[in-house]
Amino acid sequence: MTNRSDRLRQACGRSICSPAADFLDSCSTDREYYDGAQSDWLMWGAAHREEAVARDIFAKAYDLYAKLFPKNALGKQELIAELQGFFLHRLKAYWREQGLRHDHITAIFAVSGDTPLAILYQRVKALDGFMARPDAVGINLLTAYRRASNIVAIEEKKDKVSYDSPVDPKLLSEPAELKLHKALTANLDMINQSLMKLNFEQAMGYIADLRPSIDEFFETVTVNTSEPLLRKNRLRLLSLIRNTLQQVADFSKIE
Repeated sequence: MTNRSDRLRQACGRSICSPAADFLDSCSTDREYYDGAQSDWLMWGAAHREEAVARDIFAKAYDLYAKLFPKNALGKQELIAELQGFFLHRLKAYWREQGLRHDHITAIFAVSGDTPLAILYQRVKALDGFMARPDAVGINLLTAYRRASNIVAIEEKKDKVSYDSPVDPKLLSEPAELKLHKALTANLDMINQSLMKLNFEQAMGYIADLRPSIDEFFETVTVNTSEPLLRKNRLRLLSLIRNTLQQVADFSKIE
């Protein structure tokens, strides 16, 4: 019987994913981790393989028809980039036809770098489901994100400084800000672990868990206090809210 690491090699091509499959074989003593890692690598590797095949097709077509191009035509790499952009545009349109919101697609693409398209589709679906939750936690967190981002942007412009630097735990005094800082730092690590495992629903769940702490902070803590050091630290805490949520999606793109 073919095991999962063998299927990984078959699906992705030995030259690309054989080291990953070898790594998975070495993890077999921990069955729970082994199963999770196998499925993640299989999905990621196969998606990369599909996109590599598409690039190969574009390159081969260029080589076959290059002599027919005018002298001022795009070079191979430029043309491949143009074709990829065209197909990406059509793919986004197809996703919208399948019911995914255009702003959710934009929000995921804004934070996903060179993630394979098959993975991005799953991530957009997870965001779609999160924002449609009956408890409205997604909508409420979007409101909190906008509030935090707007305050930070206004104060950064006024002070001509950035408040992206780390929060100083020694300057946290109010119970709500202590609670929020603890929740953000703990959940940020779990969010990133979930994203690495391609468990996007779980990542959304971890940001949902932040809602009570964020709500309590806004209800009980004065950000623009008269004490300069406390004010700066609380603005950094607001910036941390923004940056934590943006690990999952660029909420500024959501309408």
